Amino acid sequence: MVTEYGARCISVFSPCGEKLRSISTCGSGEGQFLGPFGVAVDGKGNLLVADRYNHHIQKFTADGHLLKSVSSKGSGTLQFNEPCDITYSASNNKVYVADTWNCRIQVLNSDLSSSSMFGREGSGKGQFDHPFAVTTDSTGRLTVGMIAFKSSWVTEVVWEAGCR
Repeated sequence: MVTEYGARCISVFSPCGEKLRSISTCGSGEGQFLGPFGVAVDGKGNLLVADRYNHHIQKFTADGHLLKSVSSKGSGTLQFNEPCDITYSASNNKVYVADTWNCRIQVLNSDLSSSSMFGREGSGKGQFDHPFAVTTDSTGRLTVGMIAFKSSWVTEVVWEAGCR
């Protein structure tokens, strides 16, 4: 899978590199994209997409049917301000969203309901300078990349499954 930011879609490719299909169209409604940045696959093979400019997190079946959309610009629970990346952890069945301009990580359950969130703006412990990328390893350890405006790009391990 590839996020095609300019085409405002997600393209799905075969293992040999043949384009199989595109998911979504340009727009601000459910199932549409304005700025798809991050994409992940959950434990059931569903696609999870962080749409930066729609402030959406959307979940699709592998063949592109919309299952759920969580969308609202803001700083509250299940609200996002330019979410740039998303990852799924099989170790705890959680979805992690780099909520970039809210300077935090939102943790969602696999059904996209809220689980928790952590972080705030800054450069100290438990703080982020605009998290831009997020990934987990096989043990559930979370790594966050930031747009560190005050320095160069920084990557930190900030959270491990079972610690919250």
